[in-house]
Amino acid sequence: MTANPPPAARQGSSTNRGERTPSAPVEVTDREQYQGSYWSEELETQYTITPKGHKLIAAHIRHGEIRLLPAGQHRFTTTDWFMPEVNFLRDASNRISGVTLGGGRVAGVRFIRTSHTPAVAPKP
Repeated sequence: MTANPPPAARQGSSTNRGERTPSAPVEVTDREQYQGSYWSEELETQYTITPKGHKLIAAHIRHGEIRLLPAGQHRFTTTDWFMPEVNFLRDASNRISGVTLGGGRVAGVRFIRTSHTPAVAPKP
């Protein structure tokens, strides 16, 4: 008797076998670093990203609030068809400078960070 082979995936004429491993949960501890407004010249639209409790939310004037789900370091996913992938970009000083949104046929739409809104208003 032989053991069951691992599941196979076909790509072109190749067959690849392997075990599916569950992804480790990703914890985002510094949600405030992502907070701010992000503008796309290409789409002429803006998203405002805000931490709300233990969640990170992207707000849009037409799409409302969209929850960003951690997927890796500076990477998030959503359940919305038009932006399943959210990847934050960093500049040479390691500050978040923008984000790319998309997935599927439309990927990597770039949004530039236009402002950083503090989580708490500064005291006078």
